[in-house]
Amino acid sequence: MTRVGLCLPNGGDLGLDQWARFSPGAALVMEGQAGAIPDIRRALPTARVYLRVEMSGKAWDPIDAGVSPEEYGRYCAVLANAKRPDCLVPANEMNIEWRSLFSTPDATAEQYRVLATYFDRLLAEYRRYSDVPIQFPANSPGHQEDDGILGGHILAPVAALYDELGLHTYWPKGGQTNEWFGGRWQRLLDVYQPRPNQRVTITEFNREAAGDDDTLASEIAEWVASLSPRISDVLWFIGDSPDQSFSRLTLRGREPLLATFERLNTDKEPMSNIGVSISLDQSPDGIGITIKTDRVVAGGFTVLLHVDPKADGFAHAVDQYRFVGALSGKAGLRFDRPDVPAGVGGSVEVHFLGFENGQTVTGDTTLRIDRFDPGSGSAPAPVLPEPVADIATNDKIRRIIGDAVNALDTAYSEQRERLLDVHRELNGEPLAFPQAR
Repeated sequence: MTRVGLCLPNGGDLGLDQWARFSPGAALVMEGQAGAIPDIRRALPTARVYLRVEMSGKAWDPIDAGVSPEEYGRYCAVLANAKRPDCLVPANEMNIEWRSLFSTPDATAEQYRVLATYFDRLLAEYRRYSDVPIQFPANSPGHQEDDGILGGHILAPVAALYDELGLHTYWPKGGQTNEWFGGRWQRLLDVYQPRPNQRVTITEFNREAAGDDDTLASEIAEWVASLSPRISDVLWFIGDSPDQSFSRLTLRGREPLLATFERLNTDKEPMSNIGVSISLDQSPDGIGITIKTDRVVAGGFTVLLHVDPKADGFAHAVDQYRFVGALSGKAGLRFDRPDVPAGVGGSVEVHFLGFENGQTVTGDTTLRIDRFDPGSGSAPAPVLPEPVADIATNDKIRRIIGDAVNALDTAYSEQRERLLDVHRELNGEPLAFPQAR
């Protein structure tokens, strides 16, 4: 279950008593307030404590400050060993903060290669001196060239070497609902491909344009429920701040949000499973996908539809659709995909998330196709799966899957080492960075 946490206030009173009511899954504190980590652990015993490096301001652009990756790595190690957080976050939103490297909004592949090399060398030095877990920090979403996709592909081999992966997700400009309810975090997971045992955390999220806090709280609850199980925690930015530019983002005193976070973290909302089936119609114009449930769901619901033909050049994307109203198990929903190539196999995967009378309703299924063949007629629908009867069974399934995933980690480690070798070969000799002044 994804838990809600927060970035603690970056100045003044940390407000620990107020945050304790919703048992945060994680809490991020800035280096300037790292002395409060023992207090944080006492007041927020459920929280995984993240410590973000400031380095007297040099962390906002260490290249401009003349700090080499090795010096940066040693500094991080000394700080981590002294303060002992659960995880160290060495930087933040490099693609907008490191202005000496990213001088314009249109970031280039070469700039991201420089960044990748810097963090590769930083980590190698850090590992020599500290065993405290360290996170590959999040870039800013939506502020650079293509929402981080170009950079993510280049940074991924290095990010895979870190203990954890950090992501940022904010409500996109223009308020595109599908982006908020899946687009960004799903794309970033697809790009970074975190290894099975690598913890993934959204270390900053917010949604300032929803209007009233009751609407905002409802949307956040739906968003958290829709997240991939790969995401362990989401941290609201920010608890409070003396910086007035953050005034619309603060959490202090916002009762609808605090109450919702409390409910989400204490798992008070009941959950049930629903059977989902897929049928496929193929024609010369492409394919038509019909999704049905084994009963009516009379509330808002979200459908994530992932069509994955094994074909070169096909844009492997997750389509997300959000509806309000009743979904009839008889009529179902139909989606047309004219872009699916013929003559290849693949799969159609559906994740269903509904909300009915205060209850979360979920269902998942996959239809595997040996050959997409427009004009051949209909492919048979799979047998409707039986709903899982109780949460205990779910927990057993999770443990079985978890054991299988852990077994893959060694093989994945070998794969990421090969990726890193390719990264280094493409970049040639290590880049020379300025020595500390």
